[in-house]
Amino acid sequence: GRSIAIMAQPGYSWLLACVVCIFTGSRVVAVPESLPLDSLEATLTGLRIDGGILSPEFAAASFFLQVPNVELRDEDLLLSQSSAAGNGDQWRPALRLIGFTSGSTSS
Repeated sequence: GRSIAIMAQPGYSWLLACVVCIFTGSRVVAVPESLPLDSLEATLTGLRIDGGILSPEFAAASFFLQVPNVELRDEDLLLSQSSAAGNGDQWRPALRLIGFTSGSTSS
């Protein structure tokens, strides 16, 4: 399967992104949100990263501009394409489905 880097603040949206990866058969590469952006490339070099699910503050990191990625926005739990390097639409249906299911069963 694919290897997807998740770099976002801890919380429900991070967990939701992780569940999306699990449901789509992708391997999660959890990147600490405290990692300095100038250390990102050196840290991830040598790992196969096929895409990223990222908080807005990490989407502009040069490493993530090289792979397809989507932006994870906590305020509305929606994904929007944030990379010109590729199309992140392959993750959108799974996230919408999980978001809908989670929202409908959480009360």
